Order: sequence, then C-alpha cells, then structure tokens
Amino acid sequence: MKTLTKLLLAIACVCLLIACSKSDDDLAITNSQSSLKNVNVKGTGTISGYHEFDNYELPVFCNNEQVDVLLGKLYVHYEQHWNNGNFMWANHEIKGEAVSTSGSGEVFKLIDIPHKYDPNLAFQYETYNYIGNQGTHYVGTLAWDNITWELTIIRAKCPGN
Repeated sequence: MKTLTKLLLAIACVCLLIACSKSDDDLAITNSQSSLKNVNVKGTGTISGYHEFDNYELPVFCNNEQVDVLLGKLYVHYEQHWNNGNFMWANHEIKGEAVSTSGSGEVFKLIDIPHKYDPNLAFQYETYNYIGNQGTHYVGTLAWDNITWELTIIRAKCPGN
C-alpha cells in the first residue's frame, strides 16, 4: 500500500509538472487556459497558463509515514520553455484547498513551493506546505526519479501536531 501510494504520488507530481499539454482530458481538469508568448515558427519561446484539478487526492506524510489523504481542488500555474521545438524546462506553482479524508473535516490551504522542472536531471524535487484550519500542518520535500518515477520522501514533518 505504501509503495502504491508513493507511485501514485509520483505520477501525480509528474502529471502536474507536465500539465500543460493541450489534451489533458483524462485528468479531470475543470478549467484550463494557456497563452503563447514569443513562440516563433521554429518552436522557440514560452508557453504559460494554468489548470484546475477537482477532487484531487494528495497523500500526506509525517516522519516519512502516510497519515492522511487530502481531497480538494488544485490550481497549477506553469511556464514551459522551448528551443527549436524541444522542451527545455518549466516552472510551476501549485495552490489550492483540500479537506482531510480522516473524518476530522479539517480544511487545508495547499502551497507548493515554486520550482523548476528540468527533464535533463536524474531527479526532480517537490516541496509542499499544507496548513489546516484546526492546527494541523504538513511540510515536506519529495524526490522522484525521472526514469523509474520512483518516489523518495526526503523530508516529511508535521510541526505543531
């Protein structure tokens, strides 16, 4: 179960990072907008936009153990950078709101620290901060392998819990 959860989280992170393709019908996107900025006929420039994901499940960890799953709405803002038709790198930022599925009814403000996604690196890193309205707080950093999509929990803390 723990391995499956980690794999699903890794896939979710990758989907969010690459969530700027024009055909994302399979990801329950409720709203999407993108704009081309300075992209010439050779495919060089920047594409930016956002996606909204409804009913998105986010497993959360304390001291490297899964303790809850949050269900809510995510807003992803992205900028993809292209050079001669080749994807070079992207920036993205994730925000949103989610409810604990543990039965507590706690509502969380979701903040993903903006970071750069580089497909040429062996590992990608994701840092998150989820703040609950009843005092629960989840902070962590995850890494996943770009080839195997294997997820590693670098840090998973719950200050004040």
